[in-house]
Amino acid sequence: MNPLLERLRTMPMQVLVSEMTAGLLMGLVLTTDAIAVGLILMAGLPSGAQSVGILMALLSTAVTGVVVTLGSRLPIAVVGPSVEAAAILSVAAGAIHRELSQSGASGSSLPTVWALVGLSSVLTGLVLWSIGRFRWSRFLQFVPYPVLGGFLAGIGWLVVQVGFSLVANGAEGMDLVYQVLQSETLLKLLPGLGLMAVLMALERWFDHFLVLPLCLLGAIALSHGVRLGLGVPLEAAIADGWFLSPLRDSFVIQNVEGNFFSQIHLPTLMQHSGALVGIVLLVPLVLMFEAVGIELALKQETNIDQTLKVNGIANMLIGLGGGSLSHLDLANTLIHQKAGATLRLAGLVAAGCILLALLSRNLLAYLPTFVVFSLTVLAGLDLLVEWLYQSWFRLSRMEYGLVFGIFLVISAVDFLLGIGLGILAACVVFVVNYSRVQAERYRLSGADHPSSVQRSPVLQQILQAEGKQIEILRLQGYLFFGTTTQLLSQVRQRADDPDLMPLRFLVLDFRRVSGMDSSAVLSFVKLRQLAVQHSFQLVFSEVRSPLERQLRQGGCLEEEDSVCHLFAELDRGVEWCENQILLTIPLRRQRSLPLALQLQNWFPHLDDASALMDYLEEISGEVGYLLFRHGDAPDGLFLIESGQISIILELADGTTQRLQTVGAGNIVGERSLYACIPHTSSAVAEKPCTLYWLSAQALGRMEDEAPTLAAAFHRFVLHRLTEQLIHREQTLKRLLEDA
Repeated sequence: MNPLLERLRTMPMQVLVSEMTAGLLMGLVLTTDAIAVGLILMAGLPSGAQSVGILMALLSTAVTGVVVTLGSRLPIAVVGPSVEAAAILSVAAGAIHRELSQSGASGSSLPTVWALVGLSSVLTGLVLWSIGRFRWSRFLQFVPYPVLGGFLAGIGWLVVQVGFSLVANGAEGMDLVYQVLQSETLLKLLPGLGLMAVLMALERWFDHFLVLPLCLLGAIALSHGVRLGLGVPLEAAIADGWFLSPLRDSFVIQNVEGNFFSQIHLPTLMQHSGALVGIVLLVPLVLMFEAVGIELALKQETNIDQTLKVNGIANMLIGLGGGSLSHLDLANTLIHQKAGATLRLAGLVAAGCILLALLSRNLLAYLPTFVVFSLTVLAGLDLLVEWLYQSWFRLSRMEYGLVFGIFLVISAVDFLLGIGLGILAACVVFVVNYSRVQAERYRLSGADHPSSVQRSPVLQQILQAEGKQIEILRLQGYLFFGTTTQLLSQVRQRADDPDLMPLRFLVLDFRRVSGMDSSAVLSFVKLRQLAVQHSFQLVFSEVRSPLERQLRQGGCLEEEDSVCHLFAELDRGVEWCENQILLTIPLRRQRSLPLALQLQNWFPHLDDASALMDYLEEISGEVGYLLFRHGDAPDGLFLIESGQISIILELADGTTQRLQTVGAGNIVGERSLYACIPHTSSAVAEKPCTLYWLSAQALGRMEDEAPTLAAAFHRFVLHRLTEQLIHREQTLKRLLEDA
């Protein structure tokens, strides 16, 4: 047995009834929405063409619904015909019909509009699929929210106009105002306005999924009750425009037969292809926000890239048949969920209802025109209220001005001009906002951010006093001319400031830099020139290969460079700067003092340091000498007389990371010895060194033979451990600030 049939057979009756009910209710809502969108599409064409628009919208909504229901990661996902695309296409369709009618080729209007609608679906579907396939949805997030709001407010105005023109015999502009004021048109508008008032009141008072379906069914039943009570035949009511024409009475079949495709007027089609630009730009943004809204409302992940792909495939399929755009819809999905849908079955039932309405063409004759008018105008008013009223309270005045400006251009001049203004505004907003972003995350001096090298107290005091000669800038983001120019100006001010210690080293940390353009490279070349003029060194750290290549090609970095220096880690770069400072200090020779003299500051009696040497074993080590390895048992500790030892952490991927560098007068290995745990890292000599080894046995012998000396030594170790703890707290603080 087919797996689907088997699952239906074993499904509990209560679940089956719930899914079927939800599907039937959603089918009613989607059918009405599709009919409204079909009428919007063909609002500017003769009345007979409206049936073609309805056919296209019904078919595309059903097919898209099936594809999205089966392909979406959200089982209850529901599509809806794109009102935004329909409004844009409606304007283009009306212009196409007027131009072809004036040239005597009115018979080409419908085929040309049909081709434009299908082309818009295919191209938009391809863009949606591409964005999802290559995970480009993150780039959509950079479009300013007010720009999208301006587009949607303009769309709302167009939809409201189309809604009134449906009742006013397709009138436009001032003719529409004149036609609406006619008594016959006003009479047709009253039921629609009444239905709108009832829907808005009930939806405000009752947040229930049955409000919309029951109102639609009630309006249909009431209109036919009034018609029967007045004794008006259905055919006469259709002729007077009170009800929609059935599809069988339209010229759908006769236009599709014969030379339909040959009547497509390609020059006119290309002339109005600008409408496609607006749709391709707008629909992906709308779909992304619909998906995000569903995630927030249902508290479920929809995977936006997957959603874009599925909707793209669906629209490419229906576009090949001239179908209009449909995509995931937030409002319909929430109604679907409240109706009790939990499985994909409900969505398939809804699609089946749409196909049933499509096949039973006479059913359209029972749908009052004022119902379609109400739904259309309400859809436009929702957009206008959201973006011209509600946004006033949640947007800044500048952002609201942007929304209102785009709306005015779209409503008073031209939609495509409004799209162009929106794109220009998006660029301006991006430049203004990004110019406020500082290229530097924060700046510190060498005194505030020393390297991890643990030096003798004397050298630490020297570096604390001289460390302000080192300026550390941690850069961030994407670097371009605007941000790097600000950076250059700030460095110039620092170098010229007579009240500060002369700048000797400028350290630039590139760890958080995502990229840079060629204009930024020019700024770094100027920075190199500034370094030469003011006699300071440039230190680049953590520069990834592509960025390093750009800096070399631009002339900032040179081979055997005496101005610019590259280091793999920020800590290594700061250490190099500190070493350069220490090389110029006359007290440098103190680093070569015998260990006994270095330890005198730590013992209360001068003889204690000399006595300690009797328990130590001298060791000489070359570069690379291994003191201990990660996991070794602790059997003693090392005191450093000269040289430099690095504490290395071995990572899981086989690479190593330097944790700390320890110099003369310090201890290595004491934590593991005192904690009685294996070494958690390795210790390697970075420079030729002279070490003194205190074994665990020798320490125990000292405690037995010279308890006073042992106590003094323990205090010395405790002090060094406390210093290390303070140093690690400072390092942790810097890491948290950098997070």
